[in-house]
Parts: sequence; C-alpha cells; structure tokens
Amino acid sequence: MIATWNPGYTTPLRQREGVVMNSKFNRRSFLKFIAVIFGTSIASACECFIDNEPEKSSTTVTTTPTPASTATSTPSPWCTEENLNNLAQPFEITGERYKLSVPDTLDLQERAEITINALTRCTNPDENYDAYFSGELRRNPPVMYRQMPFPQDFMGKWWEGLGLLRYVTGSTFNNYVDQHWREIFVEWFVKYSPLLEGPGGGRLLCWIANNYRLEKNICWAAIAEQAVGTLLGTLSRSGDVYFFTDANGVMETGWDATYRGWTLQGVTSIYAATGDSAAKRLADGLARYLKDYARIFDVDGSFLASQQSITGNALHFHHNGNTMVGISEYALATGDQEYAAFAQKGYEYALSSGLPLVGFFPEYIDYWNDTRPFVPNETCCTVDMIMLAINLTKIGQGDYWDDVDRYVRNQFIEMQMRDGNWIIQTASNHGNQPVEDGEDGDQIADRVVGSFAGWASANDYQASINEPFISACCTGNAARAIFYVWENMIEYNHGMLKLNLLFNRVSPWADILSYIPYEGRVDIKMKTAAALGVRIPEWVNTRDVTCSVDEMTTQLSFRGRYALVNQVQVGSLVTLNFPISERTVQEEIGDVPYTFIIKGNDVVSIDPPGSFHPFYTRAKYRTNEARWVTRKRFVAS
Repeated sequence: MIATWNPGYTTPLRQREGVVMNSKFNRRSFLKFIAVIFGTSIASACECFIDNEPEKSSTTVTTTPTPASTATSTPSPWCTEENLNNLAQPFEITGERYKLSVPDTLDLQERAEITINALTRCTNPDENYDAYFSGELRRNPPVMYRQMPFPQDFMGKWWEGLGLLRYVTGSTFNNYVDQHWREIFVEWFVKYSPLLEGPGGGRLLCWIANNYRLEKNICWAAIAEQAVGTLLGTLSRSGDVYFFTDANGVMETGWDATYRGWTLQGVTSIYAATGDSAAKRLADGLARYLKDYARIFDVDGSFLASQQSITGNALHFHHNGNTMVGISEYALATGDQEYAAFAQKGYEYALSSGLPLVGFFPEYIDYWNDTRPFVPNETCCTVDMIMLAINLTKIGQGDYWDDVDRYVRNQFIEMQMRDGNWIIQTASNHGNQPVEDGEDGDQIADRVVGSFAGWASANDYQASINEPFISACCTGNAARAIFYVWENMIEYNHGMLKLNLLFNRVSPWADILSYIPYEGRVDIKMKTAAALGVRIPEWVNTRDVTCSVDEMTTQLSFRGRYALVNQVQVGSLVTLNFPISERTVQEEIGDVPYTFIIKGNDVVSIDPPGSFHPFYTRAKYRTNEARWVTRKRFVAS
C-alpha cells in the first residue's frame, strides 16, 4: 500500500526522505558516454553511424535477413561534461505571461494545463514516478494500479507529452517529476546504450528530438545519434529495407510489426530535428518495411493487422492507425509523395469505420467476437485521425481542417476528464475494500483530472463500469495531440498570418478570441503587422462572412476557404462575423441510435445522455451570447 502523500509538495526530489539521486555525472560516467557516442581510444570501432560500405539500391526483401551495418561519425567536441549534466535538469521555458479576458470556449492551453496535472500526479513517487495504467471503480475507495516501470511500454509517451505541454503553457507545476525522469534517463542511457524501439522507445526518440529542438544542447543530438546507431546495428536489412525479426530470425509481420510504427515516428523525429543522414536512411528503410512488407496494410491502405485474443482475431484500430500516422509523419518530413498518397488512402479507409461527424472511432474494426454490449472509443483512435488529418493537410494531400475541428471539439475533448468526483460517487455504491500493495487510493478525484478515457462511448467517458477509469496509453497520446493541434492552428510565414482553426489561442503575432459556438465570431488582436488568412469552417457560406478592422468594414477576398485581409497594423482588432445555427442529426453507433444537436461543428446535446460522466452537457452554448472568463496566458520566447 502506498502511503498518503501530498502531490503539491515542492521539496526538491533529492531532499525527500528515502530518495537518493545523483544529479551530476562523475568523470568516469562522462568519459564512458563520450566513448560510446563518438569513439575514442576507449571506444571500439563498431560504435559508429555511417555505413562504410556502399548502399545497395535493391529493395527486394529476401527470406534470410542480413544484419544491418553499423556506422561511423565525426567526433564532436561540444558535448561537454557540463552539457551532459544540464540534460538532467528541467529546462526553463521563458516567455511572456499575462491575463486575458476571453470567451468561455474551447481553450487548448487550459486543456494542456490540466493534462499536466494528470501526467505528473497519476504516478507513483516511490517508483520513479512510473505511471499507473488503469483504475478500478467497482470498489471503495477506487484505486489506480498496474504500474508500467520505465522504460517499459508507454512511459515515453508521457515524457514526450509532458515536455510538449510545458512549451504550450509555460507551467512549472510538479516539474520535479520531469527532473527525475531526465535524471534516470541519462544515467540509464549512459550505462546501457539501450535499444529504443516500440511504443515507449519510439516516443522516447521523439522526446529526445523535441528536447534538442528546444534546448539546443548538443548532447541531445549525441544521444540521438547513438540511439539511431544502436538501431542500425540491431535491425536486419535487405537492400534498402530495415526490419525487425522474430526469435527465429523471420521478418516480423502483422500484429507484431505494428509496434514498429512508433519506432518509425521516433527515427523520423530525430531526422527532422537533426538532419542526421543515418536517421534518414533508417527512416527510409523502416517506412518501406511497414508500408510494403509488414502485412499491416493492403495496397488500398485498409488495415490488416489483427490482434490474437481468446475470443478470436481482433482488428485493432490504434495499432494499425498509429502505424499509418508514422508513415504520414515520414512523408511530411521527407516530402515523399508516394507515402503521402498511401497515408491518404489509409485515412479515407479509417473514416468509414467510425463517425467522423463527431470524431468517434472504435477500439476494434469490423470483426471481433466481442461480448461487450457497447462499442468503445479509445482516445488513441481519435488521436490517430487527428494526427493523420493534420499531416495530410500539411503535406498538401487535401484540406482536412474541418475534420480536425470536428474531432477536437467533440469526442476528443469530451474524453478528457475535467472533474473526478463522479469516480468517488460511483465507487461509494460498492463495498469497502482495503488498498493493497501495488494499488494507490490517495486523492484519486483530484489526481485524475486531465486524464483521457480508454473506453468511452459516444455519450459517456465511461462506456461501462467494468472498464478502467483511466488509460495511461490514451493520456500520453492525447497530450501529444493537444500540442500538435495547438501548434498547427496558426502559421506565420513571410508576413502572412494564417488561422487554420478557430479556437482561443495566443501567439507572438496575434491573440485569437473565438466566440464559437456561442456566436459565429472571431476577434484577432494583432501583435505584428501582417496580412491575414482566416480559414472559414465548412458550415459557413463564405458569402455570409463580414469583416471589420478597428470597427471599420473591410472588403474580403477568398482563396479557397481562407478569408483574406490585406495588411493589418500592430494593435488593430480584426473581427469576422458569420451566421451560426443548430441542426439535428441522427446516427447509430454500435446498434445504439443517437440524436445529436449540433451548432456549427460543436455537439451541444446528445440523446440518450450518458450515465457516469456524461458528454455534451453544453446547454450554455445554446445561448447566442458568449460568456467570458479571465485566463492566464503564456507565449514562449
């Protein structure tokens, strides 16, 4: 049983009783790291990163794999002992902080802040802040359980997500958790030079790449190079294809191969952040393997990789979908149109499996001998579709911003827990049960705020009382999605400011105040002189859009769905207005008929309503005048 603890304590980690950490690396550890990374008289010649032999051009995969060759690198003088020690310290994100009165509508910075609550508090402080995977409702008190120790399985998802959301919010809340994770990672990496692959390792590679982008510490690049080198030295290779093998030396295919989608994401992130040619070569080979040889997808992009279960084969959405996300991220990083077109096929196939109107996508597709009387939506599935839609749009394969808008405004954001008191109330209807070893029943209602559902229905966070009330996998993936939606909703290039999504957002260039869905209105407070392109949602007739600059009517022109406003000066207020109305839509999910009332793209009511933590309790949005709140704002430097 875990002792009661105060999640708000601020005592530095190494000063707390019973916790011993070494915040600095001694000279021996540093020399070992440098030897492993760069090669010295201490290091063997096999610690390397660039092939010494010419590349083979053939991509014909043989049944007998050949070990992938190792590589060499030019030693770097910049990964100093001081730089290495800095990796173990939380990086301070500086920026402008202020308060701003905004419409009480969807605000991703606010959602990021509560996600940080879950990422730092749904953890065990006595076990390296390992995350709890699940939670049990059918007992009093409710508990979190099933820790996944670092570096297993999914912890990389939490590390990556937390780092990204620190950048969105500037929050230092519970940053001793980050510090501890960084310390154990660097010590672990120096000691073992591990193979980073699969869900946890792939997202650790993303975390490393993001840290390098943000901190510019050359030691992150050195770690990235070593990680890529270890993969190159471990994977099998045939021609230009890099792949994983099973215990018998046979190429992994099907379900087992889907775990390599996360590896592709990580290696692609390393390439995008560092430009490392070895990472590019490995990403090329993994992408080819996953697209053409791993038997995860058919030629039309449809999903094939089934999970074996006691009730039969199960076509799991997320394992297939995440691999397709990896392919889309590779296409975006490399500009490869073959992979972009293939990812689009996969996205269009996945659309048919769910309800894109609200962003509901099922845990399993088409077939499974499932005896559950409901169809659940993992947050991970909706995240896959959000990421695919963003990437395909950025690649130029289509305009999917309205898809992103519908998914985020509805199923995705409803699957985030904003109040945990319902858990306590539900558990109180069940018998008392002592908290056992490996369980945590302390302050559950507060700590789970910001987490995301693993098994939601179309109208409820909790599809069934028999399902866990948290899913660590989904929370980690959702944190990533919040960042990428937030990052891509606004773009500034060469004097043009583009708004792709109309949510509340602050930035170095403008503050965006969205009245949607109360009213069809968005205000843009300019912080820099720029021309504007504002994407108007598909439910608006562009002929009905009006615009004013500093309360003076301004003529609009359009490029596609973007309303164009000529050069606007610093300090000006740009206002766009357009009609918004309700409509009623009836749909069926898993043999359950639902009636949705939708205003703009926002579901404002659903019938039947949920039972545990109901979705779409949004009566306030059905008024036609926005409510206002004051929020803390942060703009990173």
